[in-house]
Amino acid sequence: MGLIGQLNKIAMLAAAVALSLAIFALDLALPLGVAGGIPYVAAILLGFWFPSRFQIFFITALACALTGLGYLLSPAGGIAWIVLVNRGLALFAIVATGYLLYLAKVRTETAESIPAETTDGWAELTVNPFKVVGIVGPIASFVVLLTILGINIWITRVTEEASQWIAQTHKVQAKLGDLKSMLQDAETGQRGYLLTGKKEYLAPFDLAVRGINTSISRLALTTADNPSQQRRIANLKAPIAEKIRELRQTIALRRSQGMDAAVTVVRTDLGQRLMQKIRVVIEDMKAEEAGLLTARQERFEGMRHAALLADFVAVLFVIGLSLGIVLKFRSFLAFRRQADRELNSALKSAEAANHEKSNLLSQLGDREERVRAIVETVADGIITIDEHGVIRTLNPAAERLFGYTAGEAAGRNVKMLMPKADHDQHDGYIDAYKTTGSGQIIGSGREVTGLRKDGSQFPMDLSISRMEANGKLHFTGVARDISGRKAAEERLHQLTHDLEKLVEERTQELRESERFLARAQEIAHLGSWTLHVPSGKTKWSDEQFRIYGLDLSETETSFAMFQELLHPEDRTRVVGVVNDALSGKAPYNCEYRIIRPDGEVRYIHAQGEFSGTLSGEPEIMAGTVYDITDLKRAEEKILQTQKMESLGSLAGGMAHDINNMLLPIINLTIASIETLPADAPERSNLSVVVTAAERVKSLVRKVLAFSRQESAGREKLDIYEIIRINLDLLRSTVPSTIAIVDDLDPDAGCIHANGGQVASILLNLVSNATHAMESQPGKLSISLAGVNLDPGALRAHAMGTLLPGSYARLTVSDTGKGMTPEVRERIFDPFFTTKDVGKGTGMGLSMVYGIVTDYGGALDVESAPGKGTKVHIYFPLAAPGAAEVAVAAGPQSISESEQKHGANPTY
Repeated sequence: MGLIGQLNKIAMLAAAVALSLAIFALDLALPLGVAGGIPYVAAILLGFWFPSRFQIFFITALACALTGLGYLLSPAGGIAWIVLVNRGLALFAIVATGYLLYLAKVRTETAESIPAETTDGWAELTVNPFKVVGIVGPIASFVVLLTILGINIWITRVTEEASQWIAQTHKVQAKLGDLKSMLQDAETGQRGYLLTGKKEYLAPFDLAVRGINTSISRLALTTADNPSQQRRIANLKAPIAEKIRELRQTIALRRSQGMDAAVTVVRTDLGQRLMQKIRVVIEDMKAEEAGLLTARQERFEGMRHAALLADFVAVLFVIGLSLGIVLKFRSFLAFRRQADRELNSALKSAEAANHEKSNLLSQLGDREERVRAIVETVADGIITIDEHGVIRTLNPAAERLFGYTAGEAAGRNVKMLMPKADHDQHDGYIDAYKTTGSGQIIGSGREVTGLRKDGSQFPMDLSISRMEANGKLHFTGVARDISGRKAAEERLHQLTHDLEKLVEERTQELRESERFLARAQEIAHLGSWTLHVPSGKTKWSDEQFRIYGLDLSETETSFAMFQELLHPEDRTRVVGVVNDALSGKAPYNCEYRIIRPDGEVRYIHAQGEFSGTLSGEPEIMAGTVYDITDLKRAEEKILQTQKMESLGSLAGGMAHDINNMLLPIINLTIASIETLPADAPERSNLSVVVTAAERVKSLVRKVLAFSRQESAGREKLDIYEIIRINLDLLRSTVPSTIAIVDDLDPDAGCIHANGGQVASILLNLVSNATHAMESQPGKLSISLAGVNLDPGALRAHAMGTLLPGSYARLTVSDTGKGMTPEVRERIFDPFFTTKDVGKGTGMGLSMVYGIVTDYGGALDVESAPGKGTKVHIYFPLAAPGAAEVAVAAGPQSISESEQKHGANPTY
């Protein structure tokens, strides 16, 4: 080869290597699956101009290695199975293209080594290699692949940008929620301080005020690219500052001048107007962000679908290209088989020529030389043996295949080329053929194991034919090394196994994820659902079935069934909210009540969002439901407690003033009585005044007990003994038409309390129950037991003010007329009574409420019209072994006066 040929060899190899490395660098710079491995085919196609077969093999191996490295090292992206198929097809296309070029090079070299006049058929081997796979197809394929690659790069960048915008919108929405929450925290702290005067409420107020300015600054930075949001933030700063000043002013007035001065400022409604203005601005900002979020999500989804379509088109194109290569390869194999048939025909002609006349010997010699040239240049190994299995000839390909030279192998048994385990089987084949004249190995190909000179074994395809020369039987074997094919099959099998294992693992992970999600929803009492708008069909999570009290295995859900479960008073409103969400007027976010199949009413908070079709019409709605019944009950309990505390403060102040006025009245009246003669008629009138004043004083004590401003001495008491003794005293006061049933547990435990106060509690409850039955036949039940309350029981009875622990529960129930919900809500209000004028002051249950809450206990009332009333009182139990409180204990039994005047039922 001349200097120009050497330079051409180096230049073409360098160009192919440079192109492969450039494709590899692009593969690493893009997400996995975008570049793929198909572009390496372009580097392989440069092999048309390679002078040697080694260069074709080298560049093919390099392209396969870079394809595998690109799969392992490039960043994540794309769809896993598409990426895997893409790489597999790429390896197939690279190997197939390289193999075609390799065979084309062999053909060219063979054709150049055979004289043109030997056979007309072999002249076709000199055809330009471009005609084997075509020149237009590879170039067009490479251009299409580059186009798909560019589209994928653009879609990837646009998708990443849309994802960043969506994240920013979520961030703005979260900051708006934080700002609104901090304003509400500031208001909550101010209200708590105004109502109680406790400085503990100022801590959340100060924390919220400090966080508001920081939140506004961060919100301004986050929305710096949005002029309209910047204007709203500017409009938001003034009312927020004014609102904070108003809150600080009321706190200062409460601290310096008292509640009345602070309430005067609150009643101006300035704070309410400012808060409303702030809410309007925040809602406007949320609405704009929601619109931006929808647009950005639609763009993101569009780009994602486009990326999926591009990947799908790329895979289809790769499949088409691979099919084209396969078809070309099949065409080449057909040509090869035709050449083999011609070779066999030539060999047979050579055998027949031995019997020709001497004038044909020269022609036969020429034919033998031509056949020898073909045999020596063919890529497969050809071995000839006699009927005894002795090797006669090896072509060069067989020498390379087994590692023996023709001289080393000639005269030795062919069993040297096969493993020892196959020796007996080989002899059996030859003996059977010589005996019967037929054998399964003749005329067919099979896979066997070859043995090289160095002792290594390899798989090969072996085809055997027979011939007779001079009355002797000979066999010709054509062997082809299939190690590469076997390795490829093994790799394909391993890849298939790994893929199946990966699919199984991902499926298991998905099942685990679904179980974790269901468990998380069960713990959080949070259900999820989807609604197919056109059909009205819905799909609920297991937790939503539990929230709605439905059986998962027997219920099919739909929007119509959901409407049936809604509380009749809420049904129209909720359907309207859904319709507003469908029309885009407002997001779906509402609270409503449901009626379970067992009749229980539950409060639900639901929210969701729609996803539209390509036409823009809403099709799927998805969302969550949260059972807020316990939260509603706790809020009602807190409001009741706050109301009672406010009324207690007011009643306590009035009671002190009345007490101060009664003191001179009683003292001066008694002094006047003592100065009068014993028979003076005025003494009787003044005694009436003293008696009335004493009754007022008793009423004042009850008011002070309700307001907790007058504490009585407490000691460790056995509640069973207190209830039992006082119940015995009360039996005589209950009408005979009412049956008394008691169930008192002697082991109920001990409490820290005042015996007289506990007796008053029992007296009021029994008197109220007796009054509720209005002298009609009925049953009065009194029970006492020790109970342990866990968090679930506290939530069930809406007693969130109690701590989990041990309590003594006193229950008084009657079969009277019961109470309406409106009356039940007011029974603890001071001076509220349902009795006729002159029969009660309305302070009985108010006093009970004040005493029980002062002990750290709680009350729970169950009542309905016509179903009687049941009152549960929970007293905290004293710790075992606790020291007794030795302070002035009140009386532990009900006095005759209290039996007559102390009870004051309120319902």
